[in-house]
Amino acid sequence: MNNHDHPADQARPKAGQSPLYIYAFCGSRFDADHIEGVGDQGVRFIEHAGIFAAVSDAPPGRIRPRRHLLRTHQHVLASLAASIPTLPAAFGLVAASPDLLAAAIEENADDLHAELERVGRCVEMDVRLGWDAARVFDHLVAGDETLRAMRSELVSLGDEAPHDLRVEVGRRVEYVLTHHRESARDAIIRGLEPVCREIELAEPSSESDLVCLAALIGRDERSAFDAAIESLAEAFDESHVIRIAGPFAPHSFLDLHVDLSNSRVADATERAA
Repeated sequence: MNNHDHPADQARPKAGQSPLYIYAFCGSRFDADHIEGVGDQGVRFIEHAGIFAAVSDAPPGRIRPRRHLLRTHQHVLASLAASIPTLPAAFGLVAASPDLLAAAIEENADDLHAELERVGRCVEMDVRLGWDAARVFDHLVAGDETLRAMRSELVSLGDEAPHDLRVEVGRRVEYVLTHHRESARDAIIRGLEPVCREIELAEPSSESDLVCLAALIGRDERSAFDAAIESLAEAFDESHVIRIAGPFAPHSFLDLHVDLSNSRVADATERAA
């Protein structure tokens, strides 16, 4: 869910209307008094047009992405998504007043209801297929006859191996790695598609990652998802490891833009001192 970043002083809230930190837009509510939000503030719900915004009183000043604040934000979202239909808001989103929040909900009510119907009752699971980065070359050589022959030639020539041969080996490694990643990706997708509503691929972040994706599943569909993961784990050899994380609120699958024209959001690139 993307939101514009505007200075808070473009429009001043009415007297007595304090800024609100927004965690999510929900399809229902529950007693959230036990949930501690950002700045040690209690979480509560504000209802408008059938949408329940999960909020707390906003701390003063700009809200920077410090680790403990990010952790608190995610904890609140996990608590919400585990119980009620939830559309997560981006970290640091603040409405300058309840009136401005109500106006934003009113303007986007149809889209919010549609997204709640589509993904609100779902959770996101992160899936990574990896292997030992220190042994990547050995893994690739074991599965490719051409690369095995090229390595044998390199070993036999030793320091006298020509530069062109070394370059060709590097190109072959890249080709085999790409092919292996594509094959692994296709296998993971085939295994998960029957139990997922949607799948969103992500680029591997390191050599040890072969496949990275987010899976959207219903809150009551976890057992089928876990069974599919177990079957996939058995399909790969012991050099591969499947790791899952979650459940999370469905960040990766939102198709929604809510403009809080008087929000004050810290620049995500701004780091705490």
